Amino acid sequence: MYPKFASPKTLTKTEQRRLLRAVRAHGSPRDRALLSLALSTGLRLRELAGLNVGDVRVGKAGTAWKIVLDPELTKGKRGGVAYVSSRVRQEMRSFIAWKRRAREPLDPRSSLFLSRQGRRISLRRIQFVFREWQAAAGFETLYPFHALRHSDERVPGHEGSLPHPAFRSAFEPAHDHHLHASQRRGALHRAPRDQDVTRRRLPY
Repeated sequence: MYPKFASPKTLTKTEQRRLLRAVRAHGSPRDRALLSLALSTGLRLRELAGLNVGDVRVGKAGTAWKIVLDPELTKGKRGGVAYVSSRVRQEMRSFIAWKRRAREPLDPRSSLFLSRQGRRISLRRIQFVFREWQAAAGFETLYPFHALRHSDERVPGHEGSLPHPAFRSAFEPAHDHHLHASQRRGALHRAPRDQDVTRRRLPY
């Protein structure tokens, strides 16, 4: 007999849309960028909090279509790559423009997401932001932040292949340790193709 694994908690597509509508209608530029990026990429708390401006900004006005993660921030220090959809790149461009107007530091090594005190955002604050906007969106049950890594969005034609279709560890030759235990069997070990990234969309 094979062991039975419980599926991880996830946001439904309807809940994802409600969350994004709420934060995009009433949220700060930081919260809009933070949650859009988290939902689109499935990055962990430490990976989000550890992002610098240079990780997402290209040139004076461009934004990166992929984010190379610092191995020190990733689980098992394996490093990784987060692929960013065109819709989220637009959100990040708006956020960078806002940071410029707000006179937040924009040199490549500066923290991307800051607290109200001007310091790098904390893991607890990101968790609070997620809970706050779930409540604002009218969720009856509040999810832990980790649920964003198990979003039920999938790239068309590749359902179930990765824990989150926009995220792929760069250094996993044999096993995909990012997969939840209930998802490991039958996983495909490959990076998303360019057309996969192009086709990826957040729910509106």
